[in-house]
Amino acid sequence: MINQPDELVIEQKQKLLSQHRRNLNYLEQQSAQYGLNVPLEIHNALVAEQDKVTALERDLAASGIAPQPKSSWQALVIDPDSNWRQIIVDKINELGGGAIEGQTVPAAEQADTLTHCAVAIVGVNPQTQNDPSIREWIKAVVKLSHNLPLILLATWEDRDTPIALRQALRESKINVIPTTIFKETFDGYWFSRVLHQILIT
Repeated sequence: MINQPDELVIEQKQKLLSQHRRNLNYLEQQSAQYGLNVPLEIHNALVAEQDKVTALERDLAASGIAPQPKSSWQALVIDPDSNWRQIIVDKINELGGGAIEGQTVPAAEQADTLTHCAVAIVGVNPQTQNDPSIREWIKAVVKLSHNLPLILLATWEDRDTPIALRQALRESKINVIPTTIFKETFDGYWFSRVLHQILIT
């Protein structure tokens, strides 16, 4: 049986391993953009992260603990458009994460699903501001933001909805500022950087 201090050390090592895996995935993605001409600082950082991951996996194995699977973090991906969900899930997988997908914001009864998520990526439904369903959507996303940082996927057509959501978050005294990414100008590299910043904070 593992005693309490050892459990804490193992838990810290597992968290550190998750962090270094995220860093490694991010650096691998940066490196891939350069092809054969990878800048030396990216190459060195990549090698250093690989060494840290290997060392932590070895330490955990020596303690009799199997390392966590590579997708040690998950994102909640909500968008009524299955094509956009797939684009986002592919990016999450590239960064070493897993995804829980849905067409609508989960109900409060499904809160246990959210405990395993590090971030929520929510597509904004194009509707008019006075539409009652948009107010319900904003309420659901405000509840979701109690547990998770948010990235909103919006179109120019519905750019007012993220503004209304930010106002609702301020009124609810929730200290979360969602990042809004517009689908028309979506850039996978930028999305990966935003996601990486959320994961390391």
